[in-house]
Amino acid sequence: MKIIDYEDLIFEDNESYGKGSFGNIKKCEVDGMTFAYKEFYDSDYLVGKKRKIDLLSNIDDPKLYVPKYWVKKDGNTNRYLTDFLDGHDLDIISDEDYSTKFLTLKKIKEQILKMHEYGLIHSDLIGSNIMYNENDIGIVDFDNSSFGKYKTKLIHSNDLTQEFIKRYGITKELDIFIFNLVTFSVMNDIGCFYFTREKVWMSDYGVFNNTDGVKICNSFFLDDKVPNKDFLIDTIEDTTCL
Repeated sequence: MKIIDYEDLIFEDNESYGKGSFGNIKKCEVDGMTFAYKEFYDSDYLVGKKRKIDLLSNIDDPKLYVPKYWVKKDGNTNRYLTDFLDGHDLDIISDEDYSTKFLTLKKIKEQILKMHEYGLIHSDLIGSNIMYNENDIGIVDFDNSSFGKYKTKLIHSNDLTQEFIKRYGITKELDIFIFNLVTFSVMNDIGCFYFTREKVWMSDYGVFNNTDGVKICNSFFLDDKVPNKDFLIDTIEDTTCL
């Protein structure tokens, strides 16, 4: 992956466009092109991940915001650039109308399927890693993804992801599992996807109170011998949103 010097980056402001537990994202320009600049609080965060990130940069898909360039600063390249998507993350989509949420989730589902065709497992498809605007959707933050033979050890992932991995390992169904939890929380306006299993435990399925929806929701407890492969959003008919 090509290396760009930090001094060549132009920052319009010091605003954060995505501040998480492990890093921060800022908007910058290089040679007239806009990028998202990602830096990490722990200089060792990318140890063991750099070869995978180099390979990810070869994926040419406008909806997968994989790393594009390393950024050299203070003698090291523990930061990188990705394309910039001007929009909102899925955590705030509850403010949108029902139809917009449905159609957005359907688009994301199609992109997840395409992502899997590349042999790429995101492993952390929570709402903050899915971006959208009026015209586009995008999946971001592939630091903990698994790609080909490179299987990432998800030490810092959420409890539900860890529970899935312990039961089934790192498979593409992990992405479906987390995205289905998010789908349930978005379409039923319950906030964080962590509350999804509590609702299902009380048989409160909301808009997914149909045969297929209930079946997939019950799979959230990971009691089956094999993981669920179906998308919850597909259990709603398009006409429901009109």
